[in-house]
Amino acid sequence: VGMSVGKAGRTTGLRRGEVFDIAASVRVEYEQGGRTLLAMFRNQMAIRGAGGRSFIEGGDSGALVWLWDQSGMAAAPVGLGFASGDPSSRVAYANHLSLVLAALDVKLFV
Repeated sequence: VGMSVGKAGRTTGLRRGEVFDIAASVRVEYEQGGRTLLAMFRNQMAIRGAGGRSFIEGGDSGALVWLWDQSGMAAAPVGLGFASGDPSSRVAYANHLSLVLAALDVKLFV
């Protein structure tokens, strides 16, 4: 909590934000076969966009979220962006990268 993070997304490009929750639960609606379905994600990072802008918007899903160091450079990967909340809240959600890598049995070398 309190980490400054960044991401580069297809829609919004480079954005900075701050993690304010590392154990958030979020419901995500999605369409499949003409039906609206609901998925619940638990233990997610909640990130508020900096500068009055949203951190993630449609098309940014899958963007790597990293610690933003003092120089604005990527310091270490920490998450995988996947959803945004109400646009007025500027809140976005990311999976903890360690859980994504473990689920996919992938090792990350930095």
